[in-house]
Amino acid sequence: MALSLHAKISADGMTILDRRQKDPATLLPKADAIAKSKPYWLPIIERGPRPAYDPTTHYAPQPTEAIDADQVTQGWDDATAKTPSEIDAELDDIVNQIRDNRGIIKALGLTLFDVANQVRALNSQPDLTLAQFKAFVKSKL
Repeated sequence: MALSLHAKISADGMTILDRRQKDPATLLPKADAIAKSKPYWLPIIERGPRPAYDPTTHYAPQPTEAIDADQVTQGWDDATAKTPSEIDAELDDIVNQIRDNRGIIKALGLTLFDVANQVRALNSQPDLTLAQFKAFVKSKL
């Protein structure tokens, strides 16, 4: 008894109802299931590894499944590019964690803010405001 991954397909052939390891020899043939208006099982051809992408500029590729005549094919969508405003918003979120986050990021951010102002004071320069410091950190991301 050799088990392989199969998908249970609705009688109309449009929806995957379940996924299980099945013995192909024990399954009702697709034509017989369709004749009885019953769901049927198709083998799943599995996708390869997720394609590489840059999470800074793209959203992760999402898994896809296509119901073909004799199998279900799994694959990956292409990575979707982020818009400049989405990238900027993510950078703003990172910078805002300096002020908003509880824990290590907040502690490190505030420590760095204090040290930067101490160095500026030693060089007879005015203190940075939090807004200036956030803009500086954002420019480094």
